[in-house]
Amino acid sequence: MPPLSPLRRATLAVVLLSAATLVTLLAHSPPLPAEPAAGAILVRIAGVPLRVEVANDPASRARGLMHRTELAADAGMLFVYPQPQILQFWMKNTPLDLDIGFFDAQGRLLNVSAMTAFDTRSRHVSRAPASYAVETNRGWYAAHGITDGATLELSQPVAAY
Repeated sequence: MPPLSPLRRATLAVVLLSAATLVTLLAHSPPLPAEPAAGAILVRIAGVPLRVEVANDPASRARGLMHRTELAADAGMLFVYPQPQILQFWMKNTPLDLDIGFFDAQGRLLNVSAMTAFDTRSRHVSRAPASYAVETNRGWYAAHGITDGATLELSQPVAAY
């Protein structure tokens, strides 16, 4: 193979340096936010509208809002359970500060708990058996004056598995 000309050597060096830079950037860039699930629905809590993604099976309930880096101000996640039960949540791999509201089978708000990003020690527990939980950005319930006893209304029936 004949020796490379100075111009070809410079071009090759630029290409290799660019490729190495790209690989380094990709390796150290933060993860992209997870895409919202298709099929979000509208709910109302004390009449206040909220667009929620639905977690109604074991896999989606376990995943929840893990790895999300942002959540729209009027968005959240609705967790639906097949039977009322004491619900318990934690913040594993969740980089957002959230509030969670627990609702009984009739849609009455039992209690709200503030959850801190990445806090895997604290457990956030429903005060009584609950069929629904709604996660929102931290402060959403207080900002809308929503307190215990408020009603959750679903825009459509949601089955739980």
